[in-house]
Amino acid sequence: SLQKTYANGTHAVRGIDLEILDGELTVFVGPSGCGKSTLLRMIAGLEEITSGDLMLDGSRINDVEPAHRDVAMVFQNYALYPHMTVYQNMAFGLKLRKYPKDEIDARVQEAADILGIQDLLERKPKALSGGQRQRLAIARMVLSKPSVVILDEATSALDAETEYHLHEALSDFLVDKTTIIVAHRLSAIKQANRVYVFESGQIGEQGTHHQLLTQDGLYAKLYGVRQSHS
Repeated sequence: SLQKTYANGTHAVRGIDLEILDGELTVFVGPSGCGKSTLLRMIAGLEEITSGDLMLDGSRINDVEPAHRDVAMVFQNYALYPHMTVYQNMAFGLKLRKYPKDEIDARVQEAADILGIQDLLERKPKALSGGQRQRLAIARMVLSKPSVVILDEATSALDAETEYHLHEALSDFLVDKTTIIVAHRLSAIKQANRVYVFESGQIGEQGTHHQLLTQDGLYAKLYGVRQSHS
């Protein structure tokens, strides 16, 4: 079971034991500060694990560098290269991996079409809206073709309709991917194979959206509060 304790004594993750099957869509929900994002960062390799084993395809990856985990993560606070154009931001990782220019061009165009940013390729990030910057961050993730995708509130800057269309566009890309989402709105939750409800660094409840609603517990309360914002 995974644990994360900071130097100041804060227990961000208090012992989480879960298994995510290959190709599943898993959603984490819960109030702010309950350990969801910390766990995601541990999976992506951006946060050291205090204790416990993190396994991927049967191998322990606690000490594997983030770049070698085949895990791509998009944050709410995306990091873009401000001095590069949208195209250059998207092509950067492919250039590092020595892809030929023709293939880079084709991949960038395909990802830009999926995300609806094909008209923005020559702009710099500062000329983009918050939603457009978020689309660019997701496009970079699409280009890395990871086997595990983590979206941490990654569509939170988008309005509900735009978010819906983005999920529709991403659905083909994500169909064979193991995907973990921290949900902002509940539209994504209904399609999840499994929902984990976090409470104070632990998992309070788990099940499908409908199973959790019938339990009439923490999730049902959360859903009641949140459905007015969906």
